[in-house]
Amino acid sequence: MTSSRLSDWVKKNLHIKLGLETAVSISPRTSQRWLNILGLRFGKFMKGLYNDGHEREDVVCYRTDFLHRMSTYEKRMIQYEGDFMEKEIFLVLEEGLRPLVLVTHDESCFGSNDGRSYCWLDEDNKQIRPKGNGRSVMVSAFLCECHGILRLTDDLKSQHPEIPDDSTVFLKPGANGDGYWKNCDLIAQVKDKAIPIFKLLHPDCDGLFIFDNSQNHHAKAPDALNANKMNLKNGGANQRLMRNGWYLVPDGTRVVQKMVCDDGRTSKGLVQVLEERGLWDASLNVKKARELLSKQPDFAEQQEWLEETVLGAGFCIDYYPKYHCEFNYIEMFWGAAKAWSRANCTFNFNCLFPKLWTVFL
Repeated sequence: MTSSRLSDWVKKNLHIKLGLETAVSISPRTSQRWLNILGLRFGKFMKGLYNDGHEREDVVCYRTDFLHRMSTYEKRMIQYEGDFMEKEIFLVLEEGLRPLVLVTHDESCFGSNDGRSYCWLDEDNKQIRPKGNGRSVMVSAFLCECHGILRLTDDLKSQHPEIPDDSTVFLKPGANGDGYWKNCDLIAQVKDKAIPIFKLLHPDCDGLFIFDNSQNHHAKAPDALNANKMNLKNGGANQRLMRNGWYLVPDGTRVVQKMVCDDGRTSKGLVQVLEERGLWDASLNVKKARELLSKQPDFAEQQEWLEETVLGAGFCIDYYPKYHCEFNYIEMFWGAAKAWSRANCTFNFNCLFPKLWTVFL
């Protein structure tokens, strides 16, 4: 939409739309004022879609709660001062409390054609660069303030050869590469690398693992209790087998309930699960049956996959507010790493991975 196009449309169509006898003419300047009144804003056209949700009601509420939680966490965190943050401030804690170490996580992609945009140019012999970012390498990393990248020291490597020495994961995304990063990959990284390394680096501390507030990070385990994935009848196509549930009988005893039929291969449906709990009503449809089962304690208390992994290891977990990547100090690390990779870009994918590896070493 431009002001001149609006002026032309008014002159050609407005009198017809409103049934006027003569055409109406407006200047481009009047068109600009009307475009502004209609809520449009003049600016550069950008590819893609960006929705600024910084001041959205739910985002503001979560941000406020997050800051309150962080103020509580900080009372147990070691503070640093000095020009290079080299001086540790002595921490005094109540008896029974241990220091809390914040471990932050994020992923970033490095493109093989992502070179410097500004450089010295020879106008008579301009370089022709490849189009697009080319093939890329995705990096998933954990950082803490005291060690930087979460990795073992040389001494700990020799003492614990059974533990991975680095928590960082490199992935060549794409159908012809290593596939695509999924939540199960992050769980494996947390469980098999980040947590064992953290325990060796911080034997006398508790951990606070903070992740971005993305939908992928809030996924549940494949066998998690999820009423919305269940059919009315037993079995069905693409039904995943769920873990055991539980319910309370009138005397308060907890009864374990299998979510799989006796054959061990068929998942139970809503009807059988609710009947065994004494909650089935023939008037219930699929939607109402799912709502009823979702309110049962075992289903309502079902944790997300990341929560199960981190909390199960005895650590704390939290998520940064949406639209607020500045909370995550790993972004400064990514900025430095990308500045290095752009300065050393050769526009060759086979050179990208070895160069990135030297950066993270």
